[in-house]
Amino acid sequence: MKKTLITTTILASLAFTQHATAESQRFEPENKMQTEVIGFGSGILAGAAIGGPVGGFIGGMMGILIADEVNDEKSIEAQLIALKQADEELERQSNELLALHADLHSMKKKQMMQTVNFEKSQQQMLQERIGNMQTNIQFQTSSVAIEDVYHTQLASIAEILQQFPELNVRLEGFADQRGDSAFNQALSDARAEAVAKYLIALNVDKKQVTYAGNGEATQRDLNQSSKESLFFDRRVSIQLIPKGSILTAAK
Repeated sequence: MKKTLITTTILASLAFTQHATAESQRFEPENKMQTEVIGFGSGILAGAAIGGPVGGFIGGMMGILIADEVNDEKSIEAQLIALKQADEELERQSNELLALHADLHSMKKKQMMQTVNFEKSQQQMLQERIGNMQTNIQFQTSSVAIEDVYHTQLASIAEILQQFPELNVRLEGFADQRGDSAFNQALSDARAEAVAKYLIALNVDKKQVTYAGNGEATQRDLNQSSKESLFFDRRVSIQLIPKGSILTAAK
């Protein structure tokens, strides 16, 4: 009787296992279900062979537990693989972000250098055009007063000197040949000083200003002098030059 039950149980378990395997192949269920069915069937076979029907039932349950453990291990392994792939993807994206940041920094630095070079080039070109620019301010006879007509001109010069501290201005005063030479020397000094003070009053750095009087503009020959030539002799010459060209400090 016992052998008959064992034989019946084995045959039932085999039929069940084959049926479960066929169904799994037909419907393609999850791997976990397949593993549990196979484990259950294998457990029944082993348990029935050893302990009869009761052993077969217990063996079947143990087979399910073993199958669950196998499934858990496979699940953990799959999760570890997925986690590793996620870490690799995160590292790849991080490297791409770092490379993009480096490229952006390089582009900004290059753009700044180009901007600075452009500004320097423009400034140098302007200085070259302005540098060594020379003009004159005329004076009335024996006068050191700056006429109103020259105020706009002096304001423009002051603005240039403020914008370009690399430039200096050199002022040279002159007088016509009439009168005493010593008086004319002092008059030329006073005229140059008057223009220097006017520029400094317009907020020009006094370190950018140098002035001196040169006395009479031409050699004495009153017979050859006209009113027009005498007018142009009474002047202050204004010259913008690069810094370093003036060695004498402003008085």
